[in-house]
Amino acid sequence: MVSLVERVAILHTTPTRIIGYDPKRTALGLTNLDGANAIWFGADRSVSVATGYPLKAGAGRDFNVGLGDETELELWAIAETATVNVAILVQRSKRWKLVKEGTEE
Repeated sequence: MVSLVERVAILHTTPTRIIGYDPKRTALGLTNLDGANAIWFGADRSVSVATGYPLKAGAGRDFNVGLGDETELELWAIAETATVNVAILVQRSKRWKLVKEGTEE
């Protein structure tokens, strides 16, 4: 069974946890809904504009366990100068199984 959840996180100039730890999350998508301001995201509350990964205004980023991304980890983000809305799409699966290359299911 696969479920999709979509929500919007509101970011400010202080770090905000936008998604918590979830071992059943198999994919995650972020979209910066602001037309002018970038955000930065990272793995913990120490994220800043100097240490985070940037996501430009209007841009998106996808994470997928099948591509080796650690989708289960929590994610924090911060806005550079203004309040910014970020759309979050999450895919969870109870039956997800990562099959190693060269093996059979």
